[in-house]
Amino acid sequence: MGIRDFFDGRFFDTRYKTKIHIAQVALMALAIILTIWRMAMPVPFTRGNIMALTMGFKSLIIIGYQLLTTHKERFKKWASLKANAILNTMEILFWFVAFGLLCQANGRFCTGGSCALSWIVTLIVMVLIVLAFQTSVVSIKDYRYWKHFGINRETETKAAYPRPQQGSAISKAVLSATTTCIMLLNPLSVAAILGALLVFYLARCYSSPLWRIPGPALSKITSIALRWHEFGANRTLYIHSLHLKYGPVVRIAPNEVSYTSYEAVKEIYGSLGSGYDKHRFYNLFKVFGRRTMFSTLVKGDHAKLKRIIADRYANSNVVKPIALSGIEKRAEEFVRQCADAASRSVNIYFN
Repeated sequence: MGIRDFFDGRFFDTRYKTKIHIAQVALMALAIILTIWRMAMPVPFTRGNIMALTMGFKSLIIIGYQLLTTHKERFKKWASLKANAILNTMEILFWFVAFGLLCQANGRFCTGGSCALSWIVTLIVMVLIVLAFQTSVVSIKDYRYWKHFGINRETETKAAYPRPQQGSAISKAVLSATTTCIMLLNPLSVAAILGALLVFYLARCYSSPLWRIPGPALSKITSIALRWHEFGANRTLYIHSLHLKYGPVVRIAPNEVSYTSYEAVKEIYGSLGSGYDKHRFYNLFKVFGRRTMFSTLVKGDHAKLKRIIADRYANSNVVKPIALSGIEKRAEEFVRQCADAASRSVNIYFN
C-alpha cells in the first residue's frame, strides 16, 4: 500500500468526520474532568495538567464551531473549510505539546492516585493525537476538493450514501463500533504516530540543557539503567562507578544529575535553602504514610514545617546555659576517658 492509497483509504473517509468529532468531544470532556480531579488532590499540579486543561477547553470550542457550522443552518454562514483544515492541523501540534508536558510531569512527580489519573489523561491525549491527525487529513482533502470542484465533499458524500432506513439500532451500533476500531487500529496510522512520538521524545532529550553533562549515552534518553541497578540494590555502587569514570558531575538519567563536589553540596543542601524541590526518592522516608519535614518534597511546604521548629535550633537557643551544660558535661567525660585510655583502645559506643 502506497502513501496515496493510505490517505485515500477508509480511515480518512469524510463520512466518519462527524463521528470522530463526537468521539473527540467525549474524550476531551473526560480528560477535563480527570484533570480537575487530579488538580483537586493535595499534591502539586504541573504544567502538563494546566496544558491538558486549557487544551481541552480550547479544542471543545474549535470542534463545537465545526459541528455547528456543518449541521446547523443558522451557523453555516460562518463555515470555512479552509479554517477547518488549519484548526485541525494545529490541533495535532498542540496535543503533541500537551502529551510531552504530561510525560515530563509524570516522570518527575508521580505518586498514588494522582499518578494513575495523570497517566490515564496521557493515554487519552495519545488517542486525541490520532483523531486530530484523522480530522486534519479529512479537512485538508475536503478543502482541496471544494477548491477544485466547488462542492462540499461531505455534503456530496451524504447525498451519495443516504442514511439507511432499515436495520436495528444494535446492528448500527455494532457496525459503528467496528468501523471505529478498524480506523484506530490501522497499522500504518499507529506506526506513524509512534514514529512521530519517538522523534518528538528524542528531539526533546537533545534540546535539554542537561544533554552535555557527562554520563552514559543511554542515560541521556532513558533511566532504565539506573532503575535496573536500583532493582538490584546497588544504586550507590553504580553511581560511584560513574563518578570514578566521568568525574564529579554525572548525568544518571534524563532528569537526574549526581554531584560529589563541595560546591554542589553547599548549593543543594545549604542551610539558607537552595530553592529546589526534593526528588520523589524521599517518598521512601515517609513515616506511616505521612510526610515529615525531611520527606516533604515541595520547597514551600518544607519551609512551612521548618518555620514551626526553626526557633528550637536557632543559635540563641542552642547556646543557652541549660542546653550547653549537658553538652559540656558529656564532652568533659568523653575527654577524661580518652585521656585515661591513651595507651589502649576504647569502645566509644559503650562508654
